[in-house]
Amino acid sequence: MTAPFDLDRYDACVFDLDGTVWLGARHPIPGAAGFLDRCRDRGIAIVYATNSTVHAPDALSQRLVEAGLARPGEPVVTSGVVMARTLRQRGIVRVAGVLPHALARTLTDTGIEVEAPDDISPDDFGTVAPDRALVLAASRDATIGSIERLGRLAAAGHPVYVSSKDAGFPIPGGIEPGGGVLLAALRAMYDVPVTVLGKPSPEYAAVVRDVIGGAGRTAMFGDSQRADIGTAHHLGADAILLTGLSVRPIDPALPDPTYVGTTLADAFRPYEGTP
Repeated sequence: MTAPFDLDRYDACVFDLDGTVWLGARHPIPGAAGFLDRCRDRGIAIVYATNSTVHAPDALSQRLVEAGLARPGEPVVTSGVVMARTLRQRGIVRVAGVLPHALARTLTDTGIEVEAPDDISPDDFGTVAPDRALVLAASRDATIGSIERLGRLAAAGHPVYVSSKDAGFPIPGGIEPGGGVLLAALRAMYDVPVTVLGKPSPEYAAVVRDVIGGAGRTAMFGDSQRADIGTAHHLGADAILLTGLSVRPIDPALPDPTYVGTTLADAFRPYEGTP
């Protein structure tokens, strides 16, 4: 039987952003700032972990500080950071991508050349080679045409890396489309394999583990059972699922949380399975 939740057991806490600590990258969720302060008062290391690629980590960090949620220096891991590290480790130096400007800058800063699929044809991109790949991430600038052109390159054999499978994330008054929407559009046209590097991929968990460093027992908090609870399982961490803003019920086919609650202001109770 799972013991009652006790914050004092943890040396590090990992927090999802959208739907967990804020909405719309600006609006704190009531109770989140107080819970984060409780962690700091206990000397618990704090890490933020998001699948968003719309903002670079330094911009997210600044926004979190301005919102009264983070303290300067508290690390932010994004799927863009994971993608840049993974592509470089695999020797990829040129990509064609449907992606936001922040992710393009992150890739460029690591020495990866980024092109829009609208600007090239399969012949222009060259033959399939270990140093070339395709990238798909949530972007308001994406069009069906740009996704289709990316799909043609994928059908030619170039590997596809995706920032996340998230269909969307909560914002004030609605849901912001995520990378999963663009992935669904791609797969509606082309049956091509993809590699997802956002939560809950092992590559993402490896970056979070490196950031945590030598911290001992870890807890991960998030509103997505697939992304956040799945990442917690990769980390070997206790997993706290927040259901207050979640758009989906708990799915017994997905990894089980250790605890459930409504928001960070709530008392967390041990998860005992679906009725």
